[in-house]
Amino acid sequence: QRRLLLRNLWVCEERRRQGIARELMCAVDSLADEMGVSFLSLEVLADNEPAIKLYEDLGFTDLEPPPFPLPAWMRGALFLGKGL
Repeated sequence: QRRLLLRNLWVCEERRRQGIARELMCAVDSLADEMGVSFLSLEVLADNEPAIKLYEDLGFTDLEPPPFPLPAWMRGALFLGKGL
């Protein structure tokens, strides 16, 4: 199984909320498909709610959910992934 780890997706503040990150992620999906990748993973800060919402909208899920609810500041980072 070929896997791809996505690192350091960033959009400058004045360009946010314009669909750029979504377009970049769609390009990643296409590239991963061309490369024969079957699983994408990434890490995102637990308090970055807009990014988490985007990734969840794109089908990513929490790979290491805690056994009980924790506040974002205690988790630090989330490890998300999705199969292609």
